[in-house]
Amino acid sequence: MRDSKKAVLNKYARAFLSSSSDHQTAAKDLAWAASTLSPYLRTLSNPCLPPDVIFEIVSKILIDKRQTKILNLIRILVANKRISLIKEIALRAAELADEMSGIKKAVLISRFDIEQGQIDGIKEALSLAIGGKIKIEREKSEDIIGGVQIKIGDLLIDGSIKGRLESLRKKVLI
Repeated sequence: MRDSKKAVLNKYARAFLSSSSDHQTAAKDLAWAASTLSPYLRTLSNPCLPPDVIFEIVSKILIDKRQTKILNLIRILVANKRISLIKEIALRAAELADEMSGIKKAVLISRFDIEQGQIDGIKEALSLAIGGKIKIEREKSEDIIGGVQIKIGDLLIDGSIKGRLESLRKKVLI
């Protein structure tokens, strides 16, 4: 992602979250709005539609949950011709809400599905190790023969068979 686009996403996500005391709920509400608007974004991004018409359409689509904060953000996005970014802004807002709440994101990479009990055990061990809350996202990779890899920011914990064999090879060759 280009730095300028990332800066734009950050600006809107931070501004939206700053208007709320409960960042997690605000981020979830924005994700709901983005998901609800998703099928209509191509139409809503049409430059031939006047901003007031776009906003009226959005207000009717989001009638179930007309929150002032969300509608204000959408009004600004429409005025700046950036309504197409709402899904990406919602994703960035969720990341920022986690950061603000002290939640670290861990990516659990494996070749096969892992049982929820095992995931919970890994999550608990990681929480103790880093001294904070962990949110685990799952990824599958054909590159992993067995075991798992866990990424937390720049840290990689390699518990895969390939990683263990590589570590053993380095020990033997030294």
